[in-house]
Amino acid sequence: MSNLVKSRNIICDSNDKKIIDYNELISAKLSMIKDSIKYQPEPLEIVDGVNADSVQELLEDNTSDTVIENANTQAEKIIARANEDAKAIIERAKEESDIIRADSANIGRNEGYEEGHKKAEIELAALKKSVEDEKVQMEIEYNQRLNEMEPMLVETILTVFEKVTHVLAEDKKDLVLQLVNDVLSKTEISKEFLIRVSSSDYKFMLDNRERINGVVSNQVHIEIVEDPTFKKGQCMIESDSGIYDCSLDIQLENLISAIKTMACLVSD
Repeated sequence: MSNLVKSRNIICDSNDKKIIDYNELISAKLSMIKDSIKYQPEPLEIVDGVNADSVQELLEDNTSDTVIENANTQAEKIIARANEDAKAIIERAKEESDIIRADSANIGRNEGYEEGHKKAEIELAALKKSVEDEKVQMEIEYNQRLNEMEPMLVETILTVFEKVTHVLAEDKKDLVLQLVNDVLSKTEISKEFLIRVSSSDYKFMLDNRERINGVVSNQVHIEIVEDPTFKKGQCMIESDSGIYDCSLDIQLENLISAIKTMACLVSD
């Protein structure tokens, strides 16, 4: 079915209207026929069964009125039938136009729905991608901040740890003694040990000499020496196998270094 509907309107101005008199037209036509027969320059070919005089009589007879009347009737029938045909054509055109409009509306709705659905799918896909991109970006920023914070956190913890350790060392008198015993218990066997301590720790170490002897053999000679250059908590042990620095600050440095190394390994 074509989607194109052509319409044609004929507008007549009332001032230009003309009345067609079919009686006058038919009379004029009959007069022309009679004149044609009457003044024919050459004889007409007579068809068998038709008398020319009869034709002339028919044209001149009163039956012309009947012919006119029949012609009018026939013309009216033709006009009526033409009007009916025109109305039928108009009705069919109107019906087709309504059908086309309805189809166009349905097609428009369907196309609109499909277009809206596609548009919604595109927007949803774009939204999902935006959320995924934002999630990835947040994870990157989180890991970056975490990597930046870990060293700072380790430094802060170790600073606090060092301060707390020194504070504890001030109150804990036997801290140096524990450090010395720990080193002696792990060193190779030696007959003589020279222990150098600070002036602050010297008296305490002399008073607790037996606790040192309990770690090593009674046959081992231990000498405790005061070293004015040492700070509180600093201690050094000399033996046949070597020199061991068991100072508190050295132990803290070793511990802090080990913690930093572990923190780097974990972050990697």
